[in-house]
Amino acid sequence: MFYKPKPKENLDLRNKLFLEKGILPLKKQGFEKSPFKSDWYGRTNHNDFSYTLYRLEKENELQKIETHILRNENWIQIRLNIFNITPNINSLEDLKNSDGLKFHLPPNSLTEMRLRSDTYDCIPLFYMLFLPEHKIGQYFTKNGFNKRLKKLSEIILKDMRNIDFYITKWKEKHNPKTVNWKSDTIEKTKNTAHNNV
Repeated sequence: MFYKPKPKENLDLRNKLFLEKGILPLKKQGFEKSPFKSDWYGRTNHNDFSYTLYRLEKENELQKIETHILRNENWIQIRLNIFNITPNINSLEDLKNSDGLKFHLPPNSLTEMRLRSDTYDCIPLFYMLFLPEHKIGQYFTKNGFNKRLKKLSEIILKDMRNIDFYITKWKEKHNPKTVNWKSDTIEKTKNTAHNNV
């Protein structure tokens, strides 16, 4: 019979992987646990895992990394979004008494970019079949599962160490929305796609 880990084991292994290979590199580059009480950072009430981190750049550019690790699947879903916040803040601590819920809802969420899936410049079928993603790939044995988990670990570590590459890719496709401290959009910014000449 083909090997298949129990859902809880699969979930816990992916979570441990992201804590070691995702969270630590992001923190070394200035990302911090979300200051908003509405954001998850660990196990959710659905017994999955979710982590939201922010980094403040240039006093008003707020970069958000949101990760979901769900039961009964093989993915680690990592999404990036960027905002201009006004009035300017000195640190994320300034937002601790604010409500960040609207950062996760339209229209703010419309500029989210899922790492790898939304950054490949090719048709979806091609990258799904041939290019690496944040997913445990196909396996048939326990040894195969462990090899796929190790490969995923290497991809996550590489991508989190090179998060600025994805920030650049995001800015090629989107303009940051301007929001206030309560995550209300206060200025409609046209979402422009990058066209190669």
